[in-house]
Order: sequence, then structure tokens, then C-alpha cells
Amino acid sequence: MNRLNDILIDVEEAGYRNNIVFRDLHLIIPSYKITVILGPNGSGKTTLLRMLFKRVKYRGTIVIDFKELAKIRGSNIARLLAYMGDISLPEMMGLKVFEALLISRSGLYTGLIEKDEDIREAEAVMAETGIKHLADRRLSELSSGELRKVVLAMALVKRPKYLLLDEPDSHLDILSRIEISRLIKRCRKNTTIIIATHDPVFAVNTADYFILLRDGKIIDKGTIEEVIGRKSIEKVFGAKLKYVYDKGKLIGIIPIYG
Repeated sequence: MNRLNDILIDVEEAGYRNNIVFRDLHLIIPSYKITVILGPNGSGKTTLLRMLFKRVKYRGTIVIDFKELAKIRGSNIARLLAYMGDISLPEMMGLKVFEALLISRSGLYTGLIEKDEDIREAEAVMAETGIKHLADRRLSELSSGELRKVVLAMALVKRPKYLLLDEPDSHLDILSRIEISRLIKRCRKNTTIIIATHDPVFAVNTADYFILLRDGKIIDKGTIEEVIGRKSIEKVFGAKLKYVYDKGKLIGIIPIYG
């Protein structure tokens, strides 16, 4: 691995003022693949994503796009990376979908400065993500599945090199999870995608590479075949799992309740 534009993380410690989440964190996140950070609630998944977006302080070195993260200005970070979590500004919910994409593209939350390029990109991303029919609907009117697709489109419209997705599968029904997984996989060609989730079913159906976290520590990392072979997903969740194969290909994972 270790290609030139992989993300390199060599951090002595990281976290919040009264809570150090990571100590001695050493990772290589492969470029142009879908990496899933998988682990139970409270394991540090969101903290790791927020650290890459310069929202969490760290001591050490993180190299993204050939540059030390600490030396990249905030405006450049916004162009390089896109972060998808929950919508943090309540006033956004009153916007129409097309307006939300334009604002995400321009980075403005007051007024609306439209450029022809922004309009073209917003229209293209709506087509790519299958939400063109929602263009004139307000975000507050959307179902959970529709809103997740729109929030993903709001991240994609920036055409980032790196896409950080914090639990894009949360609060979704089965069909919506499948649709979000397919959308994410279609985006991997020109983008390095990093997903945080606590759902191993969504993870094994979406990811190329796995980082398994528990209590701020890396339990394992590798391809799905590698982590399954070492029974690492069972270890990180403390649960028994059954893997379903079809013609030698892994197609599903089932937690065993009994």
C-alpha cells in the first residue's frame, strides 16, 4: 500500500480538552478506496473523522494530499475534504434541495452567489445521486432516506478529493441503506472515501478496507478477507457473527442472537 496520496497518520495523542481519545495512533488510509472505520459506540470513530477535518486537536503528524494537515488553511481544507454528518444548522432545513447544494458548493450560508459552474455541478450531482426529483422540496419535508442522499450530495457537490462520512447509514430502512451503499461505491473512482459506522452489515457490503476500533485503540486493519480470517469483527463487538457466501463471494453478515 503506502501510495503517495494515501493519508498518513502518526499521532502521539488526540482528543478534547478533558478527554484524550487516541494515544500512539499510527495509520495509513489508502487512496481511492472506501475505508470503513468500524466499531461500537464510543470507540473513537467520529473523533478520528473530525481530526482529519481539523475539528479535533492532535499532537503528531497527519499528511493529506502531500501536505501536513496542521499547515493547511481552513479555506483550503474545505476545498480538499468534505465532511458529511448530520445537518448542524437548523436554518438549513428550510432550504430547498437545489438551494442547499448551491450553498454547499459556495460555502456561504447567507445570501446566495450563483455561478454557472456551481449550477452545472449541482445539477450534475443531483442526477448522479438520483435526487433530481427532489430539487424543489424543502429539506424539512424529506424522509430520513431522502435527507441522507441530499446530505451526501451536499458533500459531493464540492468535488472533494477526500470524502468523510459519519454514519451515513444511520436511521435508515433496509432499502435506503442499500441505496446509500450503492451511491457511495459509485463515488470511489476519483475520491478517497472514509466512513465511520457501527454497523458491520453495512460495512462489509460497502468497504474495500477496514479499520476496527474499540476504546480508542486499533484492534485490526485490512481487507474484509483479512479481518474475517482473524475473527476481528467478532472481537471488536464482542458478538458472534455468521458470514453468508454465494459462489465463494461474501454477500452478507448476520449477528447471532442466541
